[in-house]
Amino acid sequence: MIEKGPHYLLPQGEWNSLLKTGAAAINVSLSEEQAEFFFLYWRELQEWNSHTNITAISSLRDTIIKHFLDSLSVIGSIPCSGRLADIGSGGGFPGIPIAIVKPALKVVLIEAARKKANFLRQVVRVLGLKTAEVYHGRAETLSFRERFECIVSRAFSSIETFLKISTPLLADDGIIIAMKGKDTEQELKEAEQEIKKAQLIIAEERHFVLPFRGGTRTIIVFKRNVSRETLA
Repeated sequence: MIEKGPHYLLPQGEWNSLLKTGAAAINVSLSEEQAEFFFLYWRELQEWNSHTNITAISSLRDTIIKHFLDSLSVIGSIPCSGRLADIGSGGGFPGIPIAIVKPALKVVLIEAARKKANFLRQVVRVLGLKTAEVYHGRAETLSFRERFECIVSRAFSSIETFLKISTPLLADDGIIIAMKGKDTEQELKEAEQEIKKAQLIIAEERHFVLPFRGGTRTIIVFKRNVSRETLA
């Protein structure tokens, strides 16, 4: 068990209550140990942000709402096991929160910026996330022995570009999840040709508001359009 640090002196344990209440509002249950992992994660963000630009969001409250809860909002759409790739992971969103909550899932954090990749390795070490690993490089130039059952990205690029990069890495029965903001209509329109070319369909499109007025978000899940003729 991780030793409790000075953050427990915060007024009324507000960070813990905010995180667990917000997670419950999006149907994610967090244990005390998992909540502690999230605080340690935030502490690493604070330390690295003092000398490296990891994220513009620095306060604990905003980090919980706009990073942690935003990342956890995708939990209901991802598999419980298998391999997941977080492309353009940046500060580890959503990959590290997913790894905390779903330890049976193999999570690969892909990040092109060396400093951010080093930060991700540090967080993986500090939290002891044995099923998470970091790849430094661009996803389109990396080679993997196995494909991924789930590929996810949060505000990494346009949907069209994300699908172009993700599709070659996707397992036959896998899914691609784009985490976007409020307006996705234009991006989806621009991605129509790529969706058709990659033989994908939209399996789910979900719009919701983050807890505590954190803003409107959209989750779009793509899967391969495997027709009966293809299976015959």
